[in-house]
Amino acid sequence: MWRKAMPPGATVWDVLAERGMTVPVFARLMGFSEARAEAFLCGDALLTPEIAAALEKILGVPARFWRNLELSYRADLTKVLEEDMV
Repeated sequence: MWRKAMPPGATVWDVLAERGMTVPVFARLMGFSEARAEAFLCGDALLTPEIAAALEKILGVPARFWRNLELSYRADLTKVLEEDMV
């Protein structure tokens, strides 16, 4: 059985929790509405290079880390979806 795909937003949630940062504050810093921030955190929105750069600026974690997490997530998601079809 394939492991569940985990969106990059789950890691962002962990970082926000460690820092005591709320979703409204995160949304404001990212220039997102709260709804868009929540969609991103849940994996319903693509992590673009621009978002990765903003995360680097706000959270201090390199943009390449976030981009790689997004690539891994999308690959895992594809495998999960393919297994669901079998």
